[in-house]
Amino acid sequence: MAKKRVWTAGCAVLILLLTCTVLSMRVEKMMRIEVETVTAVKEEQDSELAKIPISCYNEDKSSFFYAHERKGLFGAELVAVKKESYPIDEEEEMALIVYTEGFDSTGMKPLKIVSQSSWPLEEGDLLVLKEDREVDVVKQIQILACFTAILLPGILLLVRCVKRFSDLRDGNWKAGIESFIIIGIWLGSIFSLTGKLDIPREYLPPEYILDIGFYINEIQEFKLLEYYGRELLICIVCVGFIWFGSILAVFFCCTYRKSRKSK
Repeated sequence: MAKKRVWTAGCAVLILLLTCTVLSMRVEKMMRIEVETVTAVKEEQDSELAKIPISCYNEDKSSFFYAHERKGLFGAELVAVKKESYPIDEEEEMALIVYTEGFDSTGMKPLKIVSQSSWPLEEGDLLVLKEDREVDVVKQIQILACFTAILLPGILLLVRCVKRFSDLRDGNWKAGIESFIIIGIWLGSIFSLTGKLDIPREYLPPEYILDIGFYINEIQEFKLLEYYGRELLICIVCVGFIWFGSILAVFFCCTYRKSRKSK
């Protein structure tokens, strides 16, 4: 009995880790800070000075950030790197710098200097180049509703899978294969749904994705209930029906099994 409990607990932990891994991959991508970049432009052809927007500098005008490309776990990614640099002079909205400060250490490749960012940058922040796009708010609400709707049924199925994994240990391969299929469908569903989310970075918390207070303030400021109250109500009702149906299904299944055992 003790070995069976340890086996069941291990399976539950494994499923939880797989789910968290899939979600963390998506969250990391969503939390990348959107930036606009520029390159240093020579003031004159033979000049050793160059111009960059004054907005590239931090408040004390002692440094700027540039987007450095590196190899990540899933391919190339951009990371924020801070470079100490003081402007020599200012002309309107432009800052004069030594031309070589706009290049990398080899002096061959111009730096992608950050001129605008959706959030204040820190060394090591992951970046993504800003793109002009229109976000369909209704579609994003529907995707979030779908993700919320499958949570309870998915968790109930996973609990069932964990219990059936104990049968796999006893040689019931059919139960084990069914559980693996359900887990694969679960992981694929959350990976697919979260991949369709396209929420602008400025509407996400600066650090922690589960910052509930931030979302409450954003909903109030964006007047989400005022503009999209009907869509939200429909999604809440649909999610409620799915959750209620899932609970009823579990209740009837348990009642049916008890009645069969009593016979």
